[in-house]
Amino acid sequence: GENLDHLGLSDYIRAQNRNIPIPETYGVLRIGSRAYIFMRHISGKTLHDVWPVIDQEQRIYVSEKLSGILSSLREIEHAPGSPLGWNGMVKDWRQRTRIGHNIRSETEFNGFLLSNPPGTISRADSSRLNTLLSTSHRIVMSHGDLHPGNIMVDPESLEILAVIDWEFGGWYPEYWEFVKAMEPGPWGYWWRWFPRDAAGYELEWGVDMVLDRVLG
Repeated sequence: GENLDHLGLSDYIRAQNRNIPIPETYGVLRIGSRAYIFMRHISGKTLHDVWPVIDQEQRIYVSEKLSGILSSLREIEHAPGSPLGWNGMVKDWRQRTRIGHNIRSETEFNGFLLSNPPGTISRADSSRLNTLLSTSHRIVMSHGDLHPGNIMVDPESLEILAVIDWEFGGWYPEYWEFVKAMEPGPWGYWWRWFPRDAAGYELEWGVDMVLDRVLG
């Protein structure tokens, strides 16, 4: 059946900080292999929908609001030595989603990034790529797929109503939020407006682009 671990993550974040706008989950109904999630309805539009009709000043306003939300998210403390990701699983989505278990440090996370698919690159090339990956980032709570299609806003006031779709969220190195938000999509403008509290990792993004080409 469908993996619903992210619902537990949403509940956890909401309990840690009520100022992070995440829709409440009322329940889950399973019928066979299908799962139906009942959540609080958010009556707004995605940021992607309103982006073409708002001006520069309004875009700055939204980016600053998001920066505050991400700052609050990243203040939720990770217990040193506890697993990265969520529920003992880290996820890396490129052409497909890959899952690693019981990853407890950035060094182990880097090994996970380079581990699959087997046979793609030689062990020597993998070792060389590993030297490009830092092991000194903070581990912070992350959304993991923070693009304008996952941000709900009031089209009039531009207040942020909800950040949705936490499937790839959890504890990750601090650069991960920026790198995954820069994945290709219909929001090529996003890099210019990405919230400053989670931006500034262009070097890590460049390294990830290399991994993307090598590992697919």
